[in-house]
Amino acid sequence: MRDLLYKEIVARLKAITIVDNEYIINTENTSPAIQHFGIWNEQLQNIEAEIPFYTPAIFIEFMPINWTALGNNVKDSVVQIVLHTLTDIDYSTSTDTIDAFAIENAIQLCLEGFKSDNIGGFTLEESITDTNFAEIMHNKERYAVYIKNNTATLKRITIDKPTIQINV
Repeated sequence: MRDLLYKEIVARLKAITIVDNEYIINTENTSPAIQHFGIWNEQLQNIEAEIPFYTPAIFIEFMPINWTALGNNVKDSVVQIVLHTLTDIDYSTSTDTIDAFAIENAIQLCLEGFKSDNIGGFTLEESITDTNFAEIMHNKERYAVYIKNNTATLKRITIDKPTIQINV
């Protein structure tokens, strides 16, 4: 289920583009403003050893999930994810730090209320601003989203009993 949620988030956030220095939501086939997506793996701890990525970048962290069984191999949960937004800061312009917030506003616009078959609406629960940044600003936004997990029902294969025939 995490793979489906990850793919849905990335597909949704790829709709964010830049037009006239403003972030807009554009579902047509345009160049996305977010340059890189990935799973959060403490990328900033070893930034020198990390595989290079372009910014702005979004890394998705899945918090522990507590599932509730609904029956017939279906479960549900309110899943919390943290979006780690990494943006380059250019100190030659005074607007760079404010621009980092603008992309987060566009992300919220993309995700709030978004629903699909087994995914309910996203709700922004917490924003943590990086207050100790140098070249890369690392802000975090925690969202909650309702998930209905029917993965076990989709993968189930029924095998008929073999028929044994005895010829006499």
